[in-house]
Amino acid sequence: MAAGTLEGRMLIAQEPALHCAAFTPEAETGPSLAPRRNAPSDEPAHSGPPLADDPVLGLPAGELDHPDPHAAIIAAAHNGRYEQAAAAAAIWEKAALRSHGPGSAPAIHWLEVRAELAHLGGEPALSCRLWLAAARVRLDVGQNPSDPDVVAAVDRAQHQFHQIPPTGEAWQLAAEVLRLRQHVPSGQNRVLESLEARVAQLRTSASGGPTA
Repeated sequence: MAAGTLEGRMLIAQEPALHCAAFTPEAETGPSLAPRRNAPSDEPAHSGPPLADDPVLGLPAGELDHPDPHAAIIAAAHNGRYEQAAAAAAIWEKAALRSHGPGSAPAIHWLEVRAELAHLGGEPALSCRLWLAAARVRLDVGQNPSDPDVVAAVDRAQHQFHQIPPTGEAWQLAAEVLRLRQHVPSGQNRVLESLEARVAQLRTSASGGPTA
């Protein structure tokens, strides 16, 4: 029940952009992860080195023909090659950081792509960390806590947080998720309450007390 208000479908489209559905039961589709109108820069998200230049990825040649790297990354993710897809996204994020700097639209874009890929690869803790990082960067460059992109990043971070087993890793992330959630209210009902309940459960577990 804790994550019920944030559940939604993840969609990856067969086009040069990663898409994800909004984390609401009603939504059928969601915004592209390409840089949005409110992002701090209008630089293209695919500014960086050619994907084919990295032989470590080992992607079939046919997947490297598209000039936009998203096509190859999506193909890799569709085929279950999440590590390859994540490695490619990390390469492009580093290129965006070099070319445009931290806080630029391309750098934020690739950070969010990595967060989505971590989710698809079954790594909720990593996905949570990356969505938290994206939210922090957006706030650091001056985006308002009510900005839809900031809210979406925190919503997705919380959604992933609820998927982490009740281990030390979840406890390590709890304070940061709660801090950002309190600073960035969600448009969903009772989202903060569900998070506070999860954090309380983790706190009880960490102290060795009863979990009920």
